[in-house]
Amino acid sequence: MATKSLGNLGEDLAQKYLKEKGYKILERNWKTPSTGSGQIRQKEIDIVAQKNGVIVFIEVKTLLTSGKNPNRFLAEESIGPEKRKNLIFASKSYLISKRIPEETPWQIDVISVEIDQENKPKFFHFENEIC
Repeated sequence: MATKSLGNLGEDLAQKYLKEKGYKILERNWKTPSTGSGQIRQKEIDIVAQKNGVIVFIEVKTLLTSGKNPNRFLAEESIGPEKRKNLIFASKSYLISKRIPEETPWQIDVISVEIDQENKPKFFHFENEIC
C-alpha cells in the first residue's frame, strides 16, 4: 500500500475512532495559510477536533503490522523536534486564523493506528502529547 493511501486510511480510521469517543471533528488536513512567497512550506494538521470545550489538534501515524513485531511502532517517538515545532506552529496558526479566543484550552494529541493483516485497526491515543 502506498504511503499516502496508508496515511489517508489511518486518518479515516482515527476520525471514526474519535467520533465514537465523543469528539466533534472540526477540520481534516488543515494547512497553514500560504505566505505567497513559496519560501515557507505550509504546515498541516491531520485532524482538528473538539471535546468538552478543548480544541484538540491530532497527528495521526499509521503502520501496517504483520505478525509479532518486537520493535512495535511508537507514535510518540516518531515525532522529532522539527515536527513538534511545526505542529505547535500550525496549531497556533489555526487558533489565530479561526479567531478562537486566547483563553480557549487546546492540546496536541498523537494517535497511532496499527493495521493488522486482517485490516483490523488498533489505536493508541496519546493525549496532550506535545506541549
